[in-house]
Amino acid sequence: AEASGNERLLLTAAVAAAKINIDKAYEVDKLVPVMDWFNLMTYDFHGSWDQNRAHHSSLNSKDNEKDDTMYIDFAVKYYQKLGMPANKMMLGLGTYGRGDTPAMPYTGFKGESGFVAYYESCIQIVCEKMKETWDAKQLVPFITGPYNQPKAGVENVRSMKYKANYIKQNNLGGAMIWTLDMDDFRGQFCCQGKFPLIKTIKAVLHGQLKLLPKEKMCSTCPTKEYKDFKPNSQSQPQTTEKPTKKSKKSKRDAEGPTPEDVCEELKDGQWPDPTDCKSYFLCRGVGSQWGEQKREICYAGSYFDPNDKTCKWVGADKINCEELVEGYENPVAGVTGSPGDDADDV
Repeated sequence: AEASGNERLLLTAAVAAAKINIDKAYEVDKLVPVMDWFNLMTYDFHGSWDQNRAHHSSLNSKDNEKDDTMYIDFAVKYYQKLGMPANKMMLGLGTYGRGDTPAMPYTGFKGESGFVAYYESCIQIVCEKMKETWDAKQLVPFITGPYNQPKAGVENVRSMKYKANYIKQNNLGGAMIWTLDMDDFRGQFCCQGKFPLIKTIKAVLHGQLKLLPKEKMCSTCPTKEYKDFKPNSQSQPQTTEKPTKKSKKSKRDAEGPTPEDVCEELKDGQWPDPTDCKSYFLCRGVGSQWGEQKREICYAGSYFDPNDKTCKWVGADKINCEELVEGYENPVAGVTGSPGDDADDV
């Protein structure tokens, strides 16, 4: 900048927050002098890839375990211990939630299993009658579906207040948001105005508490918006494209119904695979342009519970499909492919 006369540019970096990655990846004492600030990715500590029931971005430890390092306060304190000044830390705040299993409740907007944007969680709570609970240790909310399964650690206005106050109390440099488009950016689904989570962070950091969005969500489902945006809504535009040529069935498909067969007959839902208890059929938005039909495989050591509609961990050495699903009348077992499916359609 001195040589060119141009304005000085900033040098920043997004850095991992899990201790195991920090230790492997960074020489913090050498980075600090040359970096303007660091965006701490203090989210995705947990998710459907592990069996930990903790929130993916909690302020505190779930059980106050001494060896627990997967939470925000530990990451901040650990970076400080390694020599990173508080004013160079931007705390990463996610506007989304992570589920315990890939088969967590799904609304269809983001299109990712085990993942829920903030506006999706509002829909699930208000329109789909899921239960929201507050974890007083982790200072974050969770949502649960039928049978209290599966569970997703999400965010709300209350949790963002705690995290924004944490930034102020610890004299951190500020906040980094991931991402803008997963907040209720249109203000349609949560009844808290546009960008309620981001506005909460801004109001707390700037001391403008009168501008804080209300914590309470909609008292009733915003019916029009819900119908307009729900993937299997009849209001979705119909495609005029000609059907593509079908490929031949694989050897596995020949042993049982295809995802297309299952979804056409049973419609939206998660349906157990009659040929393998470790997999299931996922049908989303059947009949709409958002539609998706596929066979999913549960994570290692788990099977798909046909009653709770979720993958459950039992351990690889304990998976006995005949015993685990004994007595369950699988609706997929009666699904058969359409005549002529084995041949190519022209």
